[in-house]
Amino acid sequence: MKAITLQNFRAMQLAVKGACKSNKTENLILQGVDCIRMGDRCEITAISLDYDIVTFKLTYNESESCLPLNCLSDEIIEDITDTMKAKALEIAHRDVMVTLAGELTNHKDNARL
Repeated sequence: MKAITLQNFRAMQLAVKGACKSNKTENLILQGVDCIRMGDRCEITAISLDYDIVTFKLTYNESESCLPLNCLSDEIIEDITDTMKAKALEIAHRDVMVTLAGELTNHKDNARL
């Protein structure tokens, strides 16, 4: 695993914890379309916000188990990080505002309408 991949994962752990109203949140639970697919019969259903662990579910028998992050590929970890980023913005009710030229706006109040 690349160091920058782990660094980005840990930054998103803190971002999700900061976005949550309760600091006692230990896991980011993923449901429905938010679940991260790992092959045909496996999906990530929860991400630990304190440790480098994810919970995955086997779709054919509904059993769940934990898996350390270092057992996953960099591509899966990047998908997890992207999902955590999106969920942190959703929880905090913030959106990234981009102009038609692809540049970030300097609009200070970017709360969702």
